[in-house]
Amino acid sequence: MAKQEEKYTRRRLRSAYITTIVSITLVLLLMGVLGVLVIHAGAIATYVRENIMITLVMEDEASSGQVMAFQKQLDATPFVRATRFVSKEQAASDLQEELGEEFLAFLGYNPIPTTLDLFLKAGYTHPDSLNIMVAHLQNDPLVAEVKYQKSLAGKIQDNIGKISLVLLGFSALLLLVSIILIHNTIRLSVYARRFLIRTMYLIGATRRFILWPFVRTSIIQGLVAAMLGIGLTGIALIRVYARFPELYATGSENTFLLLGAFLLLISLIISSFSTLLAVNKYLRIKKEKLY
Repeated sequence: MAKQEEKYTRRRLRSAYITTIVSITLVLLLMGVLGVLVIHAGAIATYVRENIMITLVMEDEASSGQVMAFQKQLDATPFVRATRFVSKEQAASDLQEELGEEFLAFLGYNPIPTTLDLFLKAGYTHPDSLNIMVAHLQNDPLVAEVKYQKSLAGKIQDNIGKISLVLLGFSALLLLVSIILIHNTIRLSVYARRFLIRTMYLIGATRRFILWPFVRTSIIQGLVAAMLGIGLTGIALIRVYARFPELYATGSENTFLLLGAFLLLISLIISSFSTLLAVNKYLRIKKEKLY
């Protein structure tokens, strides 16, 4: 009878350990996926901002040398990420290739102006900054017209703000739910051993002596769950990168290492702290409430 009871207790403990590890792993996987979304959201937002194109239509009288000198001048400014010079001849050649017709022979002249395409750094793509920049560029004697999608720049700014708030709120909510879920799972695990805790306390064992085996077990569970959660997040990430390789360029190895370290730290802190709270509860509880 005693052996059967012992086997039953061991099965319950093993089941509690597995449940705890699986619960923490799933929570960490969700947090890891959300962390990856947050990382890529910022990188993608920067990518979109830096690909807003401002086209400078140059005056017909401006020579290629003047335009190229103006291009170098712009390249040296702090707000320009890259520039692209498109000569009248190059623009006409590209258009002919696109249309599949020799329109220059029909017209007898090249109506396409020389242009200079600007790509700004992300920090200078706010609508207010763009308005000031465009006004400044229009005053240059070499520039006939400045073209850019003003409505697109405003929409990008508004949408980035909204998405950032949604992700921040969802992250905070998920972290709270994760802490509650992990705490409850560990509390149930400790509950299965409440009589052992109480017995050790009654025969004179110190709190530290009772707590240490449980904390050590929770640390091991946290480490195992963190490795599994980080591993599953990594596998999911590899699958996504294989399908969408362009996303790889928007991330950073150091950022993902920090995310892994954060998940590991969260797992260890929550599992250890929850174990301390649960064990201390059964050390203080009255005997009749154990049943």
